[in-house]
Amino acid sequence: MYMDGLSKPNKALAQHYLVDERIAHTMVKNVGDLYNVTVLEIGPGTGVLTRAILKLTNSQNVICIEKDEKHRAILAQLEEQYGGRLTVKYGDALDMTIFDSELKACKDRIAKVVVIANLPYNIGTILLMKWLDLIYQQRLYAQHGKKGFVENLQIMGVTVMLQHELIERVLAKPKSKNYCWLSVLAQWLCEVDELFLVPPESFFPRPKIMSGVLSLIPRKEAPTICTKERLMAICTNGFAKRRKTLHNALAPFLQNSPQLSEYLSKQRNVRAEEVSVEEFLHMASL
Repeated sequence: MYMDGLSKPNKALAQHYLVDERIAHTMVKNVGDLYNVTVLEIGPGTGVLTRAILKLTNSQNVICIEKDEKHRAILAQLEEQYGGRLTVKYGDALDMTIFDSELKACKDRIAKVVVIANLPYNIGTILLMKWLDLIYQQRLYAQHGKKGFVENLQIMGVTVMLQHELIERVLAKPKSKNYCWLSVLAQWLCEVDELFLVPPESFFPRPKIMSGVLSLIPRKEAPTICTKERLMAICTNGFAKRRKTLHNALAPFLQNSPQLSEYLSKQRNVRAEEVSVEEFLHMASL
């Protein structure tokens, strides 16, 4: 053990152990009732957040995905202590096939899932993108009956600890420096909120930046008027050239879309950072 019973953090995995139980408890209490809901935790590490989930929620199915083998002993103790409620899987959280056995076990029943996690800084954005894609797919299934991986999976919410600067990008509004394609995608698919800030002293080792807890709740009322792929193509091209007007930044799209060309011709001086989520959706639908 490294100090105070903690294993030496793995820098390659960007490990910052959550050591403040009060933060873990506050985070879990914000999630609400989890009866008949599966909880997915990424990177349980030494189990501080895992214990809070098991103590404070009524979920009977908590799944932890851990990549670091050195935590096997402490997590095995938790599995034994909470027999039947906790399952620890060892593997890469970026591999979404980790869900396969749970989905097959559900058969005709919907698997309701809530994500609660202290995410490693180096894969936070990638995991957010994967979960947003799943939320998009489940919306397609709900609205259009398009079957696929999420046919019997329903992500009810995502509550994750991330670097505050990334959360600022997710929550950013038009005409702000943090507004970007991620802001548009997340706010289109979800209700987004930063529940509270988490200071560096809540972790070991202490990160050099402030963290926060992000909440994503999938929107149910919004119709899908465009594809995610089309929206992302419009947004990434627009924001990649922030100093250019959208009319110029999206020039490659205009010859194949007369409606988009006409729409942008009426507002030639508008830049991506000035455009609302609703306006991006409209452009992507043209």
